[in-house]
Amino acid sequence: MLRPAWIGTTARLYQPGRLQPAFDPTGLQSSKPIFRDVFIQDFHLRVLSVPLEVGGRPIGTLQLATSLAVADATLRALVTVLLIGS
Repeated sequence: MLRPAWIGTTARLYQPGRLQPAFDPTGLQSSKPIFRDVFIQDFHLRVLSVPLEVGGRPIGTLQLATSLAVADATLRALVTVLLIGS
């Protein structure tokens, strides 16, 4: 299985058999699906970690990440507008 990852404008595919760092090591410990915000190489990401089970036994954790760059830029613009408007 390949795991695509976007860091900045670069896509990376992680291949089986090669250990890769988790997007969110803390999320790997969760027994329930969880969203967390993390920074990787100065990129702000929201990571969804979902524990995977087969027959009631844990077999791993799926992690999906998306950039929060647009949300961060929008919040900065909103703060500027609110400060100028008040």
